[in-house]
Order: sequence, then C-alpha cells, then structure tokens
Amino acid sequence: MQRIKNRLDTATWDILVNTVSMIGTIGVTSGLGFVYWWVASQLFDQDEVGFASSAISAMMLIGSIGLMGMGTVFVSQLPQHPEQAGALIFTAVTVAAIISGVFGFLFALAAPYLSADLSDLSGTPTSILIFAVGVSAAGVGIVLDQALIGLLRGGLQLRRNVILGIVKLIILVGFGWVTISWLHMPIYSSWMLGILISLVMTALAFWRQHLVEPPFRFNLHLLDGLGQSALTHHIINLMFEAPARTLPVLVTILISTEATASFYFAWLIVALVFASADALTFVLYAVGVKDESILAQKMRMTLSLSFTAGAVGSLGLLILAHPLLSIFGGTYASDAAWCLRILGLGVFGIIIKDHYTAIKRIYHQTTEAAIALTLATGLELGLASVGMLLNGLTGLALGWLAAVVIEALFMGPTVYRVLVPRVSVPARAQAGD
Repeated sequence: MQRIKNRLDTATWDILVNTVSMIGTIGVTSGLGFVYWWVASQLFDQDEVGFASSAISAMMLIGSIGLMGMGTVFVSQLPQHPEQAGALIFTAVTVAAIISGVFGFLFALAAPYLSADLSDLSGTPTSILIFAVGVSAAGVGIVLDQALIGLLRGGLQLRRNVILGIVKLIILVGFGWVTISWLHMPIYSSWMLGILISLVMTALAFWRQHLVEPPFRFNLHLLDGLGQSALTHHIINLMFEAPARTLPVLVTILISTEATASFYFAWLIVALVFASADALTFVLYAVGVKDESILAQKMRMTLSLSFTAGAVGSLGLLILAHPLLSIFGGTYASDAAWCLRILGLGVFGIIIKDHYTAIKRIYHQTTEAAIALTLATGLELGLASVGMLLNGLTGLALGWLAAVVIEALFMGPTVYRVLVPRVSVPARAQAGD
C-alpha cells in the first residue's frame, strides 16, 4: 500500500482513498438496506411493501426539504465557531424537527387526494401522527448527520446509520411476527422507530464524548447567515435526491402500490451502480476546491474511473436484472426486470450530471447549477410520468433515460470545456518561441 501511495501524487491518493471510504460506507448501509427490504418482502405482501416504500420515500424527501440549507452552515461554521456549536446544533435540530413535522402532517392530510392507495396515511389520527413523527425524525437525522460532518466525526455518522439499519430490521421482524391492532403501517413504523432510537443513541454519544460544549439553547439568530449560497447548495442537494424520492410516490399515484414495490427494488439495485460516480465526483469537489489548477487533470481520472465502473455495472444489470430482482420474489422480477436494465443505462448521463455539478460548485456558480438541476429534475419526473402512463414501469425507465440523455447533451459541453481547456494565443506564442 505504501509503495502505491509513493507512486501517486497527494491529490490522486486523496481521491482514491476517500472514494473507497465513501463506497465502503455506502456498501455497509446498502447491505443493511437490502436485508431489511428482503425481510419486508418475505413477511408482508407486495401491496404493503409498495405502500411502505412510497411512504418512506415521501418521508425522506420531506425531511430533506425541512433541512432548509442548514447543512451548509454546519460544514462551514462549526469548525470556525466551536464555542457556538451547542446552540447552533440545538437550534437547527429544533427548526428542522418543526418544519419537517408540519410538512409531514400536511402531506398525510393531502395523501388521499393524491391517490387512494395513499389514504392509509390519514386513515386514523394515529397514522397521521406516525407519519408526521417519522418525517420530523428524518429531518433531524439529516441535520445531525450534517453536524457530525461539520465536527469531522464521520465515524459517528456511520455508526448512527448502522444502528438505524440494525434496529429497524429487528423491529420489522417483530412486527412481522406479532400483529398489533392499532399499527396500520408496520414497515413505515419500524423505520420511524429505528430513526428515533438511533437519534437517542447519537445524542447520548454527544453527551458522553463532550463533542460540543453547552449552552444548548435555542437562538434563531444563529441561522441568519444562511444566505444565498447555503440556499443554492440546499437546492442542489435536494434536486439530486428528488427523482429517487419522488418517483416511488408517482408510481403509486399513476399505477399502483404493487408496481411501486417492484420499482423501488429496481431503484435500490441501480443506485449501487450510480454510487461510484457520486462518490468520485464528491471527492473531486473537495479536491478541486483546494486547488482549481489540478481540476482538469483529476477530472480525467474520475471520468475514466466512473465510465469504467458504469460500463461494468450497466452490463451486469443487462445480464443479471432478473436474477437480482428474483431475490425479493418472482413477481418483482417479472414486473421490473426491463425497468432495471434500462435504468442502468442512465449511469453515463448521471456521470456527466455529477461532474457538471462538481464543476459549478468548485467555481462558485451554485445559482446556475441550482437552476439547471431544478429544470433537470422537472424533466426527469415529467418524462418518467409520461412514460408510466404509456407503458408502465418500462415506459417510466425509458422516459427517465431520455431525460438523462437530454441533460447530458446540455451539461456535457461544460464538462468538456474544463476537461480540455483552450490554450490562449499568448500561450501558443510562448510555446512557439
């Protein structure tokens, strides 16, 4: 290992090491996620699994909206102002909990008007409360994860997510074996309780390890510095998550909860193919911010690695889509095998999109990136919805793939200009001399 490190420059080594670390984290959490959903597919029928996947997707999307750009503040402010860490975290967590909870409550009330298949979200006061608390907890969890990054305690963030994965799995098995009369959403409830327990255990770690110093008081003025930059970063992050979180809900609205379950498992698998590109470009952003002069050189490496991994992954899905989905059940495979194959081809457009976003972040053009990604998300959801109406899950995948190709055509020139910078006339003259 040391010999390899000696043969690489520092920036290249940082990209490789941190990318491997991020992919490892994704692998651990994704592995637990696969086990969780496999157990859910064995204990509950397809309709219940589809409803839960749609509700959980909505929970995570609304929780992300409730973040309101506070993650950027944590990453930038906590290292600079450790004496305010306790008050800043307490304030941000409180705001996120309230905003996310209110949005969750309103979504539960509106759910029956969106689709009859979502009516269970507001079937009883208990179900409304369970959904709203889950959304509120999801918002707090996202904020807390961002705070741990700001405190440079990524290990504790990983531990929280591992705890979440294990606890929600144990609770799910319990709910699958024991029928509880008042519990109308067992899969969703297991997720919600898992988040709450992981938050309590992380809060105890904060207390025992003295990660932040008191006072823990509410001070809304500490969030005055959010500004345009934090908001645009928040929009960028939200637009990256929006298709994955919104599409399951749209499948429930436009097709059925059974189709939602099949699509959710397909997206769960294809997300692993996208993971390498996401990790590489995130680390590229971190390296490029420090030294823009090496951006073109390092981007050649991240592009080549991303396209290689993407080619292998998409080819693997073309061959193995049916067997992979069959792990959850034969019906899921017959419903979504072609959907999964087509989604896998979108990795190449995702690679361009990821690199475009990294470039815009590095050059502080976040407003332009936020607008472009908002339009891109609208295009993906719009064409996917049209495809769904025309040809079910296969049509969804084709519509989404068409949108990703269009995005790549518009974002590709920006990536190319950075990758192959023009040589100025004076530079040419000097080179000729």
